[in-house]
Amino acid sequence: KNFAFIDVFTQKLYGENFGSKAIFGVSEIRENLMNISAMVINDDLNFISLKTNAKDYSEMDLECMMDTEIDLARQDYNSDSKQVLLQKDSEDLNLYIDEISNYIKSHEIETLFVYGLPFQPVVNLGLELMHPNLKVWIIVDCTKSINGDEREKIKEYQKKGLKAISFRNLEKYLKM
Repeated sequence: KNFAFIDVFTQKLYGENFGSKAIFGVSEIRENLMNISAMVINDDLNFISLKTNAKDYSEMDLECMMDTEIDLARQDYNSDSKQVLLQKDSEDLNLYIDEISNYIKSHEIETLFVYGLPFQPVVNLGLELMHPNLKVWIIVDCTKSINGDEREKIKEYQKKGLKAISFRNLEKYLKM
């Protein structure tokens, strides 16, 4: 199957003890976030990174939590680019959706793995991208909600058609 990863706003803005909108408990998933970044880079997988560059945050807030080559990806990508960075002056997902949809279409993506910080934009993007020809998975141990209830909340979103997977099971799934 042709698949892609989407990292939704994994920036210091949301990282525990780092950013102005820090989410408690991010340290619990930091290793998974680093492992997924390493996997995407080492295996040269299809990847979209969403970053906010909003003017009302500090420069440190807007830094990436993981220092990866992906963070250096060119914004002016062409349709052949496997790994892209979409950076806007807002966290409004509607501003990103057309470019994400074009990427999915041009790369003939059939399965998406969505993760990042915080949980709600991750789920909102997953729901927005869902359609009959596209499987959308939320990597539950690569996201955190402000209330720490992402594992309970994901169950209600699964009823709407989103799929949930852990990072460990994702690794097994991709080896099949």
